[in-house]
Formats: sequence, structure tokens, C-alpha cells
Amino acid sequence: MIKDYCKALDVAYDQGTKEKVVRDYIESMPLDSLMNKELLELYLPYLNDAYSTQYGYVLKNLDKLQYRLKINRYDIETRLQRAMSDAVREIVNVTLAHTNADTLASMKMKEEKLKKLLQGASVKGFGELNAKLAINDIRMNGDIVALDAILEADKILQATRDEYSFRPDMYKYIIEYADVKTQKEIIRKYLAIMQEKQNIADEKSNGKVTLFTENAYDILAIGYYRLGNKKKSEECAKKFDERYKLRLVDMKKMFKDEKAQVQIDDEYHQRINDLRAKIGMK
Repeated sequence: MIKDYCKALDVAYDQGTKEKVVRDYIESMPLDSLMNKELLELYLPYLNDAYSTQYGYVLKNLDKLQYRLKINRYDIETRLQRAMSDAVREIVNVTLAHTNADTLASMKMKEEKLKKLLQGASVKGFGELNAKLAINDIRMNGDIVALDAILEADKILQATRDEYSFRPDMYKYIIEYADVKTQKEIIRKYLAIMQEKQNIADEKSNGKVTLFTENAYDILAIGYYRLGNKKKSEECAKKFDERYKLRLVDMKKMFKDEKAQVQIDDEYHQRINDLRAKIGMK
């Protein structure tokens, strides 16, 4: 009956209602109902919460689902990996952005649950996600020397391969928070990495700025300022501002709602003012 109803919702292009119906139905049933192939395949597209009991059940019974129900393991692993990746990214991003003790404690509790799932399962990509949490733990402890050492080791081990977001976030943290008196060479090393990354991106973009164009000139400005090169720092800050303004044009084309545009402008002013404050720029 639910399958027929979902087909009708597909015809009506009502995916929001379909998701709610499927979730409410499956999540009200015993966990072992997911051993029913039709129900599992119906629920699989919505298996996106790594903290849910349904997620834990599917992860624990992955082998049974593969061999007993003859379901493509790759499809299930893809869903599991995607949900876990989102959960790990949330922890890294929130702990980078916040220092509130309650927020960090909440993230720590979430992290412990994720670690148990990651360490007890054989799913492609889980090893890298576990490594990201371990590296982020070192960063949260504020141990710059240990963070530098593990990032150096990871160049050989390749436990994390995320050069788009995760590793640059760690580099940025070091540039901004390493001790400028005793760890200047470490700052210099990661500043050079970020500068090279930006140079490559600039060459590829050929002067065209879009929503997806690399703009790490803010952290470059902070790095040069901390190393005492105020002129270079201000040049980078101006480039960051110029590129951000060009991106605002595309952002406002995407979000035409007046409230959204005000929010976009507010975020821009906050980012620029924060950067200027960090480098002593008026």
C-alpha cells in the first residue's frame, strides 16, 4: 500500500511529502523491518542521519543485507558514507567556528558516537573520516606542533586526501593561531602552501571570479600580517574584498528574496570587518 502511495507522489512530483511518509512509516516500525528488501530500498534514499538508530542498524547488518537480500553493497555504502561525511564535516566546521564550552561539549558527545560507528565498520571512506576526527582532536587541543607533525606524516600516509576543504582548514588554523614568537617557521610553511594553492587557482580561473573561485586571500592577509609584512597583508585583504564583492553579484542572482539579500550583505560586512580587525586595517 505504501509503495503505491509513493508512486502516486512521484507522479505528482511531491518529494517532500513522499520523504515524510516514508520516514514516518519506517521509523514507526521495528528495526528489523529493514530486513525487508522493498522497505529498505524505499528508505535508503533518506538514510542521511548518522546518529539515527536506523543508520546504526543498517551499518551493523551490512553483510546480512548484502548477502541475504542481494542488495548492491555499493548503493548502501554510498548512502552510509555520505551521511557520515556530513556528520564529520559538521563537527569539524562547528569546532572551528565556535569556542563556546557547551557547543564544544555537544560536538564531543556527537564525535564519540561517530567514532564507535567508524571504528566498528568496514565501509569505504570510513578510514579517512576517522582520521579527520583524530586530526581535528589534536587541533582542538591547541597543540600546533603535534598538528604540524601529523599533517606532515599524512603527506606520506595519505589518510586524508581532502585538499579542497579539510586540510586547508587545518592549514588556516595553524596560520592564525600558531605562536608568532616561537612557531614563526611553522606559520611561514603553511602560508607558503596556501599561497601556492591560491596562485594555482588564480591561474586556472584566468581572472574570472564566480561563486566557486578560490578566495583564500583573507587567511593570506592574516598570515602576512602575523609575519610582519603589513604591506603584503593589506594587498591580500583588498584582493579578498574585491573578489568577495564579485561573488556577491552571483549570490544575489541566486537568492532574489529581499531577506536573503540582506543576510548576504550582512555576512559580507561581518567577514570584511573581522578581517580588518585581525590585521589592524582601517
